[in-house]
Amino acid sequence: MNRKTIKLYNVIFPLWILMFVPPLLFIPLIGNLLIDGLIVYTVLRICKARLPRKLYMSSVLKVWGLGFLSDIIGAVLLYLLHEIFYELDLYDIWRSPITVVCYIGVIIIVGTLICIFNVRVYKKLGLEKKVYSKIALTMGIVTAPWMFLIPTSVFYY
Repeated sequence: MNRKTIKLYNVIFPLWILMFVPPLLFIPLIGNLLIDGLIVYTVLRICKARLPRKLYMSSVLKVWGLGFLSDIIGAVLLYLLHEIFYELDLYDIWRSPITVVCYIGVIIIVGTLICIFNVRVYKKLGLEKKVYSKIALTMGIVTAPWMFLIPTSVFYY
């Protein structure tokens, strides 16, 4: 009896999908994960609080993902504001006062979302209110999308 072996390569992750993902996308993803982990670690050390390693790692991954969700919400919000205010410039923040106000408002909203998400994650872990509040506030301020302030036109020169 002659059996044929069937091999299914790349069924779960086809290589052609890489065509739609920028090759350098993984650098900022890893950088953001390291920054988030460093912030949480530093605040925990300052507050003399401890989390078991497994809880620490899973919580950092959660807030990392929620941070990206917050950034996506901010980008969608900017797009919706552009539909309302046609003079809103999505490429150069410093071109008009309405653009500056909208961008700064969105940065504050996204930073607040990051703070809220962090409170929910770290409150569930049983940390003291003082500790999880400091983590959330620090993450909200430091990891807010400050890059929104850099005009897109800077990257074309």
